[in-house]
Amino acid sequence: MKLWYLIVGTRTDAMSVNVERSDDVSDLLAAIKASNPFTFAGIDDIMVKLYLATQNDGEWFDADAPQTTALMEGDKATVDAICQTDLNQQDLLEQHFHSLETRKIHLLVRAQAALWCLIVGDTDRDCFAVVVKTAASVHGLQKAIKKELFDSNPFIRAIALQLYEAKNANDEWLARSAPEVNKLREITW
Repeated sequence: MKLWYLIVGTRTDAMSVNVERSDDVSDLLAAIKASNPFTFAGIDDIMVKLYLATQNDGEWFDADAPQTTALMEGDKATVDAICQTDLNQQDLLEQHFHSLETRKIHLLVRAQAALWCLIVGDTDRDCFAVVVKTAASVHGLQKAIKKELFDSNPFIRAIALQLYEAKNANDEWLARSAPEVNKLREITW
């Protein structure tokens, strides 16, 4: 069967995936991730949630409905209102998908990633994880870091946080145990 889905907040049009009715939700997730290797690179299955794209009346979303555009743009109010109960990975697809109409959206995919962060020059604090949406902007990451570490300090503004990629000379991400990480901790301003 062919299912149409949106990846919430990515501003991309609906995409389709072919699966068997006898597959389970984890098979569906694997098929979606395989169809979008760059979108889901490095994101564990546990950080990706699938939701039925149904309206209050139980009907599937129209591909060109206003809510569909809001979901594509990642509108927080719309996403929070619609993406409430994710599908259980062990459920069989035939439990959820009985009649599939064309020009409808059947699934919403919502992904989050944990980014590991380090405060340069802070010898007291270890690396910490910040969970962000995969489609988040740099400012969204700044706000997440501000909330995680400096929420009680009104003098630190999220927009003022300077963010840098932590890569080695081979353009690979630094491991938390890499010697370069300790050197970054020891920098004094």
